[in-house]
Amino acid sequence: MEKNPLNKTNTNLMKEYICAICLQIIVEPITTKCNHNFCYFCFEEMKDNCTPENFKCPMCRNKLEENQEEKINTNLQMKIKELFTEEYNEKFKILQEKKLLENSLKKINIIYGNDHKEIKEGKPSNSNPDVENKHSWKMSVELQGVNDPENFIEKVHFKLHPTFKQNLIICKKAPYSFGRIGWGTFDIPITIYWNSKFKMEPLKLNHELNFSGNGFFSKKIMKFDKDLFKGN
Repeated sequence: MEKNPLNKTNTNLMKEYICAICLQIIVEPITTKCNHNFCYFCFEEMKDNCTPENFKCPMCRNKLEENQEEKINTNLQMKIKELFTEEYNEKFKILQEKKLLENSLKKINIIYGNDHKEIKEGKPSNSNPDVENKHSWKMSVELQGVNDPENFIEKVHFKLHPTFKQNLIICKKAPYSFGRIGWGTFDIPITIYWNSKFKMEPLKLNHELNFSGNGFFSKKIMKFDKDLFKGN
């Protein structure tokens, strides 16, 4: 007697139910307005690490609403559990363990990037006389979700292009920001040094200077043991 085909692992069929974020079977699926499916946990983690401007569907790159409430697609969930019971249960167990860990952690949003404004009458550049310094920009790092960022950050280093006379900017107090006027874009490596009481390695980030519109900011989520933040 032939076994029930629903109990077989059909590789081709399984591809339809793989989360594009974790590349595993979808668990607790949510369906976006653009009709793509992801694990609820994976989708929420992705949302945490995106600013509203760059929160887009991993499949089609359509812009998504950050404040939209995502609900588990129960019909799809039942179908996946029926088709791939073993894979679903294994992944579900792993996600439950991750959720327990998440509950013991505190999230801090790090917003970093630059704002931008174009100047109508720029001045000739010292490094390249053929162009004008007509872009006014301000680079910044901001902590969200803490009352006093100086309790957490010792200093922030920003490394500028070698053509700048002072190409290492060190900010030891909030706000961690500085401004310049220039003509070209370049990568700005950022190093955040945490207060020594946390015994944490410096966080290294990178931002590509952006002169499009009002500039561009990224978001990085840091997760810490909640006990580290008692009294802050």
